[in-house]
Amino acid sequence: MRLKIPKCFLEDEQVDFSRKLPIGVRDSLRDRFTELMPASQKNDEETLMKYDLDRFIKAQEVEYEIALCEIREGRKRSHWIWYIFPQVKGLGFSSTSEYYGINGIAEAKEYMKNELLHKRLVEISTALYELPESDPSVVMGYPDDLKLKSSMTLFAEAAPEEKIFEQVLEKYFDGKKDIETLKRIAISVDYMRQSDAYTIANFTDSRELMYRAAMGVYNAYEKWRDKKIAILVGGGNNGGDGYALAGILKERGADPIVYQVSDKLSEDGKYYCDKSTEAGVEILPFNAENTFEEYDIIVDCILGTGFAGEVRGKAKEAIIAVNAASAYVISVDINSGLNGDTGDGNPAIRSDITVSIGYYKTGMFKGDAPRLIGKLVNADIGIELIDAY
Repeated sequence: MRLKIPKCFLEDEQVDFSRKLPIGVRDSLRDRFTELMPASQKNDEETLMKYDLDRFIKAQEVEYEIALCEIREGRKRSHWIWYIFPQVKGLGFSSTSEYYGINGIAEAKEYMKNELLHKRLVEISTALYELPESDPSVVMGYPDDLKLKSSMTLFAEAAPEEKIFEQVLEKYFDGKKDIETLKRIAISVDYMRQSDAYTIANFTDSRELMYRAAMGVYNAYEKWRDKKIAILVGGGNNGGDGYALAGILKERGADPIVYQVSDKLSEDGKYYCDKSTEAGVEILPFNAENTFEEYDIIVDCILGTGFAGEVRGKAKEAIIAVNAASAYVISVDINSGLNGDTGDGNPAIRSDITVSIGYYKTGMFKGDAPRLIGKLVNADIGIELIDAY
């Protein structure tokens, strides 16, 4: 059988001749190299040592040019998917997929901070996006088309500023993300809380983070204009997000009404409550008589991811009222009433879209959450994850 080596690869005079070995020989050498590779690569750079990103750099030294040529020619032919389009660890069962699996969202972010790995992933993803073919099984073959979807999902979440990953998902997978990948990059409520505190202490003011969260919610939905909007707020920082959102909407010509489900206010929540009041936002107390039938959009900022236990009092009444309304429901960070770790909640808000803040939480994929969350998106607000490894 005649070997099919990418034409652009054969014509590239800058590629080391050793890379032009027959595919079977090259793969055999690569596999042997992987077997001999130590568990942790030694590198002068702390990040490469910490996450062993050097394993990708070493593998790509042999394969990247070949992979890029194959993609540009519209057909993947050889075996490089694991370290060219990395996926989150736990999706595959082979030793190779385990070795090259990305260990969570933190490692994926560090991968994208590496200049060489970042450049190559964007370059080959762009080449993939620019192909006339839009059937991933034709370009990648099965099951590598599924691995591509997983990889693009992972890096769309890790580096939302790079739009190419979302574009590849849109072109080849109708914009749908890989749910199993999202489950594996979700973090616990406690880890999120610690990372939030770490970010505030070292990088970003808490009020700025709250504003970013509100902007993330605003940008996640495109049909605010000419709508009657009710924002239900609780007494914690989730409620603070709601006050900040009310101010943003008011600045942009909308006329939201805020309903206070709790008389309490966090420090940052009070700041944005005062700001929205100064901007002319109407703030009313919630009571059991509110039906919200006159509203087109209801924003749920009652209870956040820190809630656990049984919903009682006004919060319970508000959840029941929202679920009885016919409005489009947007939940901020998590549906009020859901446990951020377990996904259990009764009662809990039933949303049309839930805008996770910072990172997905494990409870968004468990328990009652899948049946209560319509569409799930994440707003990256710049939370720096603490070292969990």
